[in-house]
Amino acid sequence: MYEKLKQHYHEVKNHTDLTAKSISFFEKKLRDIQYELLMIANQQGEQQSREVTNAIRFMELTDREDLFNIKSYPKDTAKLLARAKDKVLTHLAFVAR
Repeated sequence: MYEKLKQHYHEVKNHTDLTAKSISFFEKKLRDIQYELLMIANQQGEQQSREVTNAIRFMELTDREDLFNIKSYPKDTAKLLARAKDKVLTHLAFVAR
């Protein structure tokens, strides 16, 4: 059920470049992850797991807060990308099990 999410999780985990060049990578991965999470939530219907609903919420917050702030604070790009990466790895840890 989580094959594509697992693939995205490992791509983010193995991505080491936290420079401005990686902004588009993280934006695309977050969009893909959000899409996959919504597809899973749609399949699960009313039986959604707490892990999936929490991951959806935190991916939206990560996109809105961390990636949006990069445009406002370009000097903090590495710190904000690291924070976005940590949130993805933390809240998608259930797919690696």
